[in-house]
Amino acid sequence: MIEVRNLLFQPLTFHLKGGGENLHLGPRQRRVIADDQVSPELDRARKRGLVILTELNGATPQLTAETQAKPTAGRTRKGRN
Repeated sequence: MIEVRNLLFQPLTFHLKGGGENLHLGPRQRRVIADDQVSPELDRARKRGLVILTELNGATPQLTAETQAKPTAGRTRKGRN
């Protein structure tokens, strides 16, 4: 399994290898795809620094602090008001 992470603050769409499927990534979003679905387009995006491709060793990815939604309510402004 390969984790694809969007490094940009804008959505990206890629064609996947075989089957005509697409991969839609929101800003800073991560998705997991099969090893055989990595297309030349994804590889070029990796070389250009748009995405990071990470090989996962486990069977299923665990949610981390980066992938979970962070609440924004209750923040206070620091500095001059």
